[in-house]
Amino acid sequence: MITLSVCLIVKNEEKVLAECLSCVKPFADEIIIVDTGSVDKTIEVAKNFTNKIFKFEWIDDFSAARNFSFSKATCDYIMWLDADDIILQEDISAIQKLKKDLNPIFDMVVMKYVSGIDVNGKETFYYYRERIVKKSANFKWQGFVHETIPLSPKLLRTEIRIIHNKKYEEMQSKRNLLIYENALKKNIEFTNRDYYYYARELYYHGKYKKAIKYLKFFIKNEQFNMSDIFEAHLIISQCYHFLKNFDMALKFLIDTFKKFIPNAKLLCKIGDVFFEKQDYLKAIFWYETAINNANKNEAVFIEKDFGNIIPFLQLCVCYYQIDNIEKAIYYNNKAKEVEPNNKSVQFNNKFFTKIISKNNFHLQDN
Repeated sequence: MITLSVCLIVKNEEKVLAECLSCVKPFADEIIIVDTGSVDKTIEVAKNFTNKIFKFEWIDDFSAARNFSFSKATCDYIMWLDADDIILQEDISAIQKLKKDLNPIFDMVVMKYVSGIDVNGKETFYYYRERIVKKSANFKWQGFVHETIPLSPKLLRTEIRIIHNKKYEEMQSKRNLLIYENALKKNIEFTNRDYYYYARELYYHGKYKKAIKYLKFFIKNEQFNMSDIFEAHLIISQCYHFLKNFDMALKFLIDTFKKFIPNAKLLCKIGDVFFEKQDYLKAIFWYETAINNANKNEAVFIEKDFGNIIPFLQLCVCYYQIDNIEKAIYYNNKAKEVEPNNKSVQFNNKFFTKIISKNNFHLQDN
């Protein structure tokens, strides 16, 4: 059986840390906590689980902090987590089994990182990340924000889930954006990946024109990471969409359609442009095409909502706008099957109930 160190870098995580470490305790041989400047009770919480707590002076570099945490690990393998991650019992058991069965030929284990779960407990948004690495392989984190470890050819891909806990998630922080902008002021050299994630931060904070500039730069210079090139096209289109330049938004989406095998997300985004232009018949075509292509040609980021709840709700509105009430009700009921407590679904139910007597239709019982 292998031994496993679990490493976290933390700052002001008193609300979430205990829940995370309670998940870790059943399988960790040691827990390494690296604090980067907490002023709340984070360290007091950590002391209930481990005595291996270290201070690290924050230098606007997540990789530096991660690498420092790895340097303190003493076990055969190292696992990393964030303080707001949780692990369900079935996945805790799977990690315990993994420790017993892991073939030492593997120096990296990849797991699901899930940040969206529906009412039935199914993942709606997830992607796979490097999660456990062999200490002797001496892996190093790269990137001062959105840090990563380059994938090893000797990796084991698993379906074990690490779940991002959104219970205490706050509004989008400007922390990452400020780190990037300070790095630019200091003339720190950016990789093409840095430019991509800087552009994403610009997009998250509504700086759409600047985001477009850096995303175009990324696309021009990137040769290998096709999934990020795909996402960059979609984000550029979304930026133009928010800038009300629908022709350019559509241009980049169609360009993406030409270069890549389309997935449900891309098809929905094309539908969104026609929806905004009030061209509902074309929007209907693209949303229904998205439904028909759900779970096909999925990218690195798996976003199941683009194959069901999102196009269902949009189709409900589209069909209502062209006076096809029966179809509108049909798609709202399809959305209800997926998310019965969705606020839009519930609003639509009340809305259709009010107008039902004026139109000779009936709501289907789901």
